[in-house]
Amino acid sequence: MLDSIRLQAIEGTFSKEFIECIIIDGGSTDETLDILREYDDVITFWSSEKDKGIADAFSKGVAHARGEWIAILGADDAYLPNAFATILAGAEQYPMADILYGEALLEQEGNTTIVQRALPFSELNLYHSFVCHQAVFARKKVFDTIGGFREQLRYAMDYDWLLRAWKQNFVFQPLPHAQLVRYSLAGASGKHRVKALREMRDIAISVGLNREECYRQFRLSVIKSTIESLMQTMGLQPMIHLYRTRIKKRYAVLQD
Repeated sequence: MLDSIRLQAIEGTFSKEFIECIIIDGGSTDETLDILREYDDVITFWSSEKDKGIADAFSKGVAHARGEWIAILGADDAYLPNAFATILAGAEQYPMADILYGEALLEQEGNTTIVQRALPFSELNLYHSFVCHQAVFARKKVFDTIGGFREQLRYAMDYDWLLRAWKQNFVFQPLPHAQLVRYSLAGASGKHRVKALREMRDIAISVGLNREECYRQFRLSVIKSTIESLMQTMGLQPMIHLYRTRIKKRYAVLQD
């Protein structure tokens, strides 16, 4: 993650005054702090203390941010080359946008890369995790208006935040074909998929989306997730690639 941010600075000749890199660590006792000290040229602020979970850590980071645009990245994730330059160009092209989002590379196996698309923003897509939060850049005013991430949520705090932004009529703008980030599927929502889907269903209902449709989409998502898990267990990776791109349709496969 830190190497990818350092690369953005080199490629765009961005300085610390332009890019704030804020690290929130949950009180690690391994070599994490030594690693952080090696990136003094990149890191603007860091803290290492016990937190109340992922949402609390996200919100702590946001509270320290002073820039116009804010993005959140996990320790196992990385920005792709020219990601920041792409966002700057998008901000100029879409000056009314409050939230910009692009594509994300989910994983790479052999010569195959799975891409989560930047779907067009629509109410229908709100019933799904329509955007990869690692590929989201939001104006600070959005956080100032709706607040940070709800600590009572364990898996879908990012989805909840995005729906709250939608309820406040902030402008979402996808950047199709703009690949911004590579992220790990090892996060909490990936490991506990059904629990995450149930939490997403309840969040969608809480913001006023159609209750019946929320339950229908939840059932469909559980079925799809179960099918994918079975294929993974059986080692049917080519079938998973086909399933993700033909059935889920939120994904594409790129052949290198």
